[in-house]
Amino acid sequence: MSLPKADLPRQQSTELPVLNSTTLELNQPRSMNDETLPRSTSRELTFDNGSAIGISNRWENGQYCSILTKRGIVGCGIYDMVTPAEFKQAIAIAKGTPENPLVEPEDLFDAKIVDATPAAKALGIEVGMTGKQAVEKMLAT
Repeated sequence: MSLPKADLPRQQSTELPVLNSTTLELNQPRSMNDETLPRSTSRELTFDNGSAIGISNRWENGQYCSILTKRGIVGCGIYDMVTPAEFKQAIAIAKGTPENPLVEPEDLFDAKIVDATPAAKALGIEVGMTGKQAVEKMLAT
């Protein structure tokens, strides 16, 4: 037997403090030279073929960044390529290094694409092009 909607127990929500319209941070102790973690930021990025959303997520000893378009994602090497290929998603990745990680979405602009799903390749994305070129291809279609 199901309960009527009015009698369903309510889940307690946990709100994260919003620092501005695109940055969320949890209240964590802050060290002298460290930002508050975890941290997630997003912002609109403008390209010749349209706009996309740039995303950066950071946590202790880790981070990733991506550019979300209407057709797919250009991201850093943290993204798996097997599952998106199976679901026919357009994903292109660039890879940073421990000495020069890709942290902010703008870091992807000049980074070279090292892999792309078949759906991304069908949009004209090729290994070796820059992340910005890949974003433009995703926005052009």
